[in-house]
Amino acid sequence: MPRQLSFVQQIQKLYKGKNIDAAVSLQKSVLGSEDLIISVNKKTAVGKRGTKSSKGMVPESTLQYFLELGLNIQELESSNMEESVEEIQEKLSPEASFANIIENLEKYSTEKKEVILSNKSKLLSILKTYSPIKKDNYEFGLSLNLRPNRRLIAFEWNDRKRVREYSQRPDFPNLWECRACYRIYKRLSTPGVVRIHECSERVARPHLYYVSDIVFLPDEHSCKPMDYLLVMHYQKLLHEGNVPGARSMRQKINFIYGECDFA
Repeated sequence: MPRQLSFVQQIQKLYKGKNIDAAVSLQKSVLGSEDLIISVNKKTAVGKRGTKSSKGMVPESTLQYFLELGLNIQELESSNMEESVEEIQEKLSPEASFANIIENLEKYSTEKKEVILSNKSKLLSILKTYSPIKKDNYEFGLSLNLRPNRRLIAFEWNDRKRVREYSQRPDFPNLWECRACYRIYKRLSTPGVVRIHECSERVARPHLYYVSDIVFLPDEHSCKPMDYLLVMHYQKLLHEGNVPGARSMRQKINFIYGECDFA
């Protein structure tokens, strides 16, 4: 039985046979694009002070893995382009922000106005250093062991492309810790890497507040935000009960926005 050609090999064979129309048609049907070379950002060292970005070709194994996951390459690539949001949220003073929440309460919380007013002093304190986001800018997700509402996935401020993932702290139910920042903190606080007290000064462990059914985002992070489409596809695998697929996706793909090549 002859060996089955991969889609990339099929495309290459068609090009070599000068069957251009068939090659382009196959590429568009598989990749959603006429361009076989898909640009991604790869970090290359330029010295101690920083990095620069270069464009390269996504390996065939990567393309095949995206297809196995059901990810649309063209959609993923276009997601890494800037896109304006429909409604820009302004940074306000604590008092003005609280007044805006009360005026547009249905967009921020399911609680009654009386409950919000009863927590006014606490919310004003939070609003000094945190920013409230509307209900359509976050959602709850599953953990890897399929426990519901164990992840809170929130869009960045005025950004519908980038998200961060938070986990609820068992010791402080109103606090949800940024998972990526926590991993950085744990890595740097490992014995032999850096001393704990030095790490605490160098690495932030940001949390969001979830109070009165309102999410308040922190301003500072040590991590880079993740690509919304990748995070949502990961959650889709979990909702389907495909834990091995979700675990494999985490291991093989870099979720950081703009860096969606193999990790």
